Amino acid sequence: MPNNIEHLGQYDAGVSYKKIFLSFLLAIVVISLGAAYFILSRATITLLPKTDTKELSIELTIDPQINSIDFEQNKIHGVLLSQENQKTAKFENIPPKRIEENATGKITIHNGYTRAQGFKEGEILVTAEGIPPQKIALKQNVIVYRNQTKTVDAYAVDKGIAGHIPPSKFVFEKYDDFMNEHVQVSSSEAFSGGTRTATLITENDIEVARNNVFGELVEQNFNDLKGKIREGEEISKENSVSTTTAFHSNIAAPFETDNFEIRMVVKTTAAVFRKDDLIAIVESKLKNMADDNQEFLGYDTESLNYGIKKISTENQLANLEINIKGRFRPKLSTKIFNKDEIKGYNKRALEAHYRNFEELEGINVKFWPSFRKTVPEMDSRIIIEVKD
Repeated sequence: MPNNIEHLGQYDAGVSYKKIFLSFLLAIVVISLGAAYFILSRATITLLPKTDTKELSIELTIDPQINSIDFEQNKIHGVLLSQENQKTAKFENIPPKRIEENATGKITIHNGYTRAQGFKEGEILVTAEGIPPQKIALKQNVIVYRNQTKTVDAYAVDKGIAGHIPPSKFVFEKYDDFMNEHVQVSSSEAFSGGTRTATLITENDIEVARNNVFGELVEQNFNDLKGKIREGEEISKENSVSTTTAFHSNIAAPFETDNFEIRMVVKTTAAVFRKDDLIAIVESKLKNMADDNQEFLGYDTESLNYGIKKISTENQLANLEINIKGRFRPKLSTKIFNKDEIKGYNKRALEAHYRNFEELEGINVKFWPSFRKTVPEMDSRIIIEVKD
């Protein structure tokens, strides 16, 4: 007899333990994320106060007789150090120069007047034609008798190529029309020689050489002085005075040669002091510049500028002139930091809220996590900071 088995479907033994576990785990994750959102989320509001810049200019005295900073009289301890060096330098292979000189030429003077005429060296004649008129001058005294003609040397008043005057007729500058009608002057050839090339030492050549050697000696003096200062002390060219105590050149310009020699002695006197002492006085003065409703933030290091105004080697004193810019901001009221007033605010509401405070330029707002859009309710999750 065959066995007939009837299939009634899957047997339901109850809820799966696996599903229960996954549901429980999911619940824990959701609860944890929710707790993290409310407990760990935060809002950071950065206040941007209005700032003010003030410039300070003071005179500071470097005095070897004091041992501490004198804030009342603007004095700090320091000393004057001096160093002197000399150098002889020869400059060779001077490049040729184009030299502009007075062009020269010959003119013919015919005296058609009734008596002899005398003309002095340097007497000026001008071209009778051409605009602008060009001038020449006689190179020597000359006498031309009645109805006589003489050829004499002359030179162009303007140096260089401008003096290359072509063959021309001339009249004496000081004579009237009557005399110039009776005394005829002309040149048959152009004036020449207004330019030439030569190795000429000029005043500028000597000055350039002098400046170069001066700079080298100042650098040498400073290298020597640096070995004399102690740790923490400062020495710089801005706090020094360098002078030429002796100078000699083997030629007197202008002189045609391709070499020359100079000898120089340069003395450098520098004020040596501790920069920290200078900064202490500067900061003290800047703090005193703050108004009652302001606080001092600091100074702009790049704006600090100081240098020697006066050095007295006799009294061993030096005066520094100091310029610096300090930064200030308004003192912020406690109301600005009140967190209760901004709880639940979004970014736009925060910006509107802080616009009511005149001492602020603006704010920066940052929420975490990024999808949070309002200020948390917990004080500990609200951060209000001030940007310096």
